[in-house]
Amino acid sequence: MKLCINCGKEKQSNVGNYCRDCYQKGERNHMFGNVRPEAIRKRISKSMKGINAGEKNPHWRGGKIKDTHGYVHIRVPNHPYAINGYVKRSRLIMEKILGRYLLLKEIIHHENEIRDDDKPENLKLFPCIGEHTSYHNRR
Repeated sequence: MKLCINCGKEKQSNVGNYCRDCYQKGERNHMFGNVRPEAIRKRISKSMKGINAGEKNPHWRGGKIKDTHGYVHIRVPNHPYAINGYVKRSRLIMEKILGRYLLLKEIIHHENEIRDDDKPENLKLFPCIGEHTSYHNRR
């Protein structure tokens, strides 16, 4: 089901972004700059909700992503410290070892400095960023 980005009504054709009425009336001004009125945006998102969510999304990669710093994040939407539904894999592994959630101030250190190497023997827990920094300064 495709919706008109101008009025939010269901389109009869899958070609273009507008229904026939909006196209013929010349109400295509929202196309420039991808600006849509807020009410239309809400109507479209409400009707499209869940259609391409999670595994149905064509960009789904199994719930595992790698950030620009090299850390691997796993999708755990119900985790109390999840950010946008994702938690660092190293934190999840340490939580499993300890049997509790880590505090936000606790830091996971990778002994071999490879950020996507999350083997339990490679991970070290520091209670705060200060102790983690001291550890690096002593080396």
